Amino acid sequence: MIRTAIVGLGWWGKTLVESVQDNKLIRFTAATTRSRSKVHKEFSNQHGIDLRDDYSSLIEDPDI
Repeated sequence: MIRTAIVGLGWWGKTLVESVQDNKLIRFTAATTRSRSKVHKEFSNQHGIDLRDDYSSLIEDPDI
């Protein structure tokens, strides 16, 4: 399985996450977004995504 991250959880970012939700070959495991809101936190929790403070932590993570 490919473990990947996404930058931005606006409309398109959420659409991408949901589009691979049942795919066994790829999974979004982490994300960051410019405007962290309660909605973003709830979405991340619902989809098992680790919501990070900035994109540099995504780049440095060897598991992604």
